[in-house]
Amino acid sequence: MGLASGQARLLSITARLTDNEYRSQRLTNARLNLSTLSENARVEYQDALSQNKFIYESFNGSGKMQKTDLTPTVLWQYQPTKNQYALINTAGKVLVSQEDGDNFKQTDNLMQFLDRYGLFDSYNTEYAQYMSDYAKYENDLSDWNVDMAQWEADCAEVHNKYLEDLEAWHAKYDSKPNLYETFKNEVGTYEDICELEANMEIPLDGRYCYFMAIASSQGQTECYLHLLNELLEYDGGDCVEKYFTASCAYNKSFERTDCRFHTNGEEGGMHGQGDTNAVMAEVSAGIDDPEKFCDGDDDFKPAYLNNGVEDEHKYNMLQAAKDAGREPTAFEILASDYVYNPDTHDCSQLKTIKQKAIDLYYIILNVDKFPEADAETRTNMLINFTEGDMRKIAENPPTEPPIPYEAPLKPQPPIKPEIYIEDVEKSQWYTNLWYRMNGEDNPQEIFKISEDIVSADAEETEISRYLLDFENANKNNNSVAYEILPSNLAYSKDWLNNVLSQGIVSMEKVGVTRTSNENELKWSSIIYSNTTDINTEENSEAIAKAELHYTQILSEVESKDKKFQMQLRSLDTEHNALQTEYSSVKSAVDKNISRSFKVFQG
Repeated sequence: MGLASGQARLLSITARLTDNEYRSQRLTNARLNLSTLSENARVEYQDALSQNKFIYESFNGSGKMQKTDLTPTVLWQYQPTKNQYALINTAGKVLVSQEDGDNFKQTDNLMQFLDRYGLFDSYNTEYAQYMSDYAKYENDLSDWNVDMAQWEADCAEVHNKYLEDLEAWHAKYDSKPNLYETFKNEVGTYEDICELEANMEIPLDGRYCYFMAIASSQGQTECYLHLLNELLEYDGGDCVEKYFTASCAYNKSFERTDCRFHTNGEEGGMHGQGDTNAVMAEVSAGIDDPEKFCDGDDDFKPAYLNNGVEDEHKYNMLQAAKDAGREPTAFEILASDYVYNPDTHDCSQLKTIKQKAIDLYYIILNVDKFPEADAETRTNMLINFTEGDMRKIAENPPTEPPIPYEAPLKPQPPIKPEIYIEDVEKSQWYTNLWYRMNGEDNPQEIFKISEDIVSADAEETEISRYLLDFENANKNNNSVAYEILPSNLAYSKDWLNNVLSQGIVSMEKVGVTRTSNENELKWSSIIYSNTTDINTEENSEAIAKAELHYTQILSEVESKDKKFQMQLRSLDTEHNALQTEYSSVKSAVDKNISRSFKVFQG
């Protein structure tokens, strides 16, 4: 072997030895790492042996106990006879599922919230229609309020006008006597006659009833001339001659001069004299008023002569003659309350009280000219004048007029349909949740059984007697008292175990509490370890997983360790061979070098 090739061979062997040592060192480190891995698996397995998990215990429909790994979803799901818990974060907000959070967010009140879970019967049809009708009712009610305000204003206007008229009446008449009452009290009325005749009494003081008594019982009315005479411009003293013109001047069969007459002073003077003269003077002055008119009824009957019924119908004898196609007679013109116009045949204007007294005076004074004016007719005519027309001088205070028109009819709200709950217990469950999400600790009870109902079907009887006003339980939009828990955490038992154990999340339970001598529902804090349906037990699943993992790690460690040992042996054998070769090559190189030096020395 040449010197150069020998040296190259030595370098190659040296490099291989160095690589061999490096690979051997890596294998040794790998074996050390396997030891660490084995130790970690052992520690993990030991931890699993001491680990417990939360178990939720409940009863199924058959009444058998069932155990479920505790997760937020397990707590949230409704089951009959199940205790209701809430998870509360450090901010005091209740943690809820995505579904519950969306249902609360997208509704305005408890009724809408419960309907999201299908708890109302016919809610979307009957109640939706009711809400539509109620919205229309509110609009109608608003319009009614406007109309009602206008009606009240109109009524107030009429009433205020009445008050003004009443005030004006008082200002005008409070200081004056009631002329009709004064006249009536002094001279009596036909009603007095009826009473006197019933008692077989004849008045002796010459009052009006005396004249009427004569007129009715004896068929004479001449004495009534005294009364009529004193009604015409009487000043309280002796009667003097006065000239008047009767309405018969409007009838062509009478000359105007024939209708002019004078009252005779000898006919004046009341039989009783005394205060009667002063009274009659006052009444005479009262009717001498161009604004005092007859009542417009030519056939008036006072109630006491009409079976106690007030005479509401007004009769115009001139219009009756006109309707019959004839001219009214002189008597009709005189006896009527209406003024006759022979040129136009109009008979709509009323006579004054004074003119009516003049016309009656003329009839009685000239009774022989009017054969149709018999005693009964004259009597009725005088009753008509006194009880009908003379009442006009009473000047009674104005009466309040009726309302100008009927008040607008107030719209009525639609009838709210009966709300039937499909599942009361489930509805109470979600009612409790809604109140807690709304930031309220005291849920309202849906209904209670009345104490006086003791029948076996009491609950069925009371099912529709709900205490809770669902639609008016409105959401509080000023605060958010809930937080939606992500789905991956909602189904995680490990997360719930950790946060409960570490106190990151607390629990509340809804139950009955005694307040003010009444039982009320209330959300109250509770420690999970104090619950009866949340327990802990050995986490066999975690132990099994840790044991499997530990076994797998040990098997892998042993397998890799054997492999590493074989590689180390192979490297050791190779190392020994390289060392031997290195020694052989080095010896040969040394000999070549020695010979080369000898050649140069020789």
